[in-house]
Amino acid sequence: MKKYLLCTFLIICSYSINAQKIKISYGGLIGINNSFMDSKAYISQDYLSMDPAYIRNLSLSKTSKISFGYNLGFYINAQPENSRLSLETGLLIANLNNSYTLSASWEQYYATTGNYWGPVNETEKIINGFIILNIPLIIGYDLIKKNNYKFMVFAGAAPNISMKNDHMKYDFSMQEIYLYKPFYLSYHSGISLNFNKILVSLKYDRSQNIKKTMSRDYFPYSMNVEKLYLNFFSISFGIKLN
Repeated sequence: MKKYLLCTFLIICSYSINAQKIKISYGGLIGINNSFMDSKAYISQDYLSMDPAYIRNLSLSKTSKISFGYNLGFYINAQPENSRLSLETGLLIANLNNSYTLSASWEQYYATTGNYWGPVNETEKIINGFIILNIPLIIGYDLIKKNNYKFMVFAGAAPNISMKNDHMKYDFSMQEIYLYKPFYLSYHSGISLNFNKILVSLKYDRSQNIKKTMSRDYFPYSMNVEKLYLNFFSISFGIKLN
């Protein structure tokens, strides 16, 4: 975190020194979001403790339910007067709500109880309520470059601190196992409209892998969940204070 903040500070300082005249603006943001999860996961007969000849039609389904949340914070923007490029950072607190379901299914042969194929299903549902502290670093490009309004496209990255992490289980040694990382990076892109003191921003944010624990320690034995990703779309409204 300290290295990221130092890097951000040095970039802003370098940007300010090299430009002839920098226009600094800042303000507050509030908005709504909807989030969802996806994963890198699969099942295999290698993970099932029985003869592969007694298993058929292996499949894994993954579904994510989207719910609304909110976000609020502030931004600081630096842009040379004779340039279309700008640099922005700030602080954002986001409340994200969603659920993610993994369901493994197959048919199993029961040779000792009637010689028939019977269906088997194992399901893991994760109900999420994240509270994330997000510190974005954004590079924007003004497509219009007018005095009274701007139409920006932007992209960037951000460190994220999870302020709520209640997805915990105990292993065989009664040690706590947390599903999600307390800190991760994410990447984002979007567009923003700025008219005088009013700002409207549309953004898509995708995390790096946020799964912390080993798959076998948290998920059913039939599933191998290698990575989990958090995604959210947000619309934010802001007001410029200077």
